[in-house]
Amino acid sequence: RTRYISTELGMRQRLFVGVLTSKSTLNTLGVAVNRTLAHRLERLVYFTGTRGRKVPHGMAVVTHSDEQPIWNMYQTIRYLLDHYVNDFDWFFLVQDDTYTEAHRISSLVAHLSIDTHLYLGRPEEFIGGDTEGRYCYGGFGYLLSRSLLLLLQQHLESCRNDILSARPDEWLGRCIIDYTGVNCAEEHEGLHYHYFELGKNVDPEQETDLRFQSAFTVHPVLDPLQMYRLHKYFAQVELERTYQEIQQLQMEIQNASSLSADGDHSATWPVGIPPPFQPKTRFEVLRWDYFTEEQVYACVDGSPKCELRGADLADVADVVATAMEELNRKYQPVLHVRKQQLVNGYRRFDPTRGMEYTLD
Repeated sequence: RTRYISTELGMRQRLFVGVLTSKSTLNTLGVAVNRTLAHRLERLVYFTGTRGRKVPHGMAVVTHSDEQPIWNMYQTIRYLLDHYVNDFDWFFLVQDDTYTEAHRISSLVAHLSIDTHLYLGRPEEFIGGDTEGRYCYGGFGYLLSRSLLLLLQQHLESCRNDILSARPDEWLGRCIIDYTGVNCAEEHEGLHYHYFELGKNVDPEQETDLRFQSAFTVHPVLDPLQMYRLHKYFAQVELERTYQEIQQLQMEIQNASSLSADGDHSATWPVGIPPPFQPKTRFEVLRWDYFTEEQVYACVDGSPKCELRGADLADVADVVATAMEELNRKYQPVLHVRKQQLVNGYRRFDPTRGMEYTLD
């Protein structure tokens, strides 16, 4: 019964994401959201009133058979309670015209207590100002805790019958406030929900607002191309952050190694990479294979020399180009190195480190 262990022990996954879409945008913005979001989440489901005959490949779509916004929101919350409330701790609902930075949302919920009745997003005043409290504006997405949904479950039918509203996010906010007393919050225990309102014709790479650079969600996104441009920008930001973390860890490894009994000799090179394979017998000694830019002197068929081609040729070209980039990065602006010719090249496969190269 291995597959039922998590159910029997009451273990739940961390984050469920629901995207509110429509028949007219499912195949455009919906697909763009899926391509930028799905591969980084545990569960992603699309909710729509109606849809066409064909569903985009690889997308889980739930259809409510009606285009009325309030009815769709009611059915969406009902669907979450019926199918997912026992499987996830947090539920994030967002529109398909919003870019979501999945890594940041996942990191946020990882730092939140699962027992909190939390309604997190961008607070908005109710239209008319007659209702006390504030609801979470749907354009920037909002986070609902499992405990809050369970508290709301018995009142959902009353909300559908008694609350009148033109906007689905406002309707949900009224329902939550009236029956649970929980208001939309932008901050909880020092954790802030960051968002950014995107202007028209904005180039993400030229945007300097710090709120944009730290945003969990960006809204409104007008077309799929803009969604992909936003994804490219935020992916580059996360990549740079990862490189900085790697450099910081390498510095910490070097500092810690200097305090060990062997001093700096205990640190491997490159820093943070496992030490080279140590053969126990002469039969385990790793062989270096000689190569040039056109030929390799160790062939699969046993021939002493053969032409580099295919993946091997591309691999050698990539290694030489990478070596030149590293040399110029290290010595500029004092020295600029240009490749003339690869004189000698040696490579071997280390089972603990991967492929190693020595170049002249």
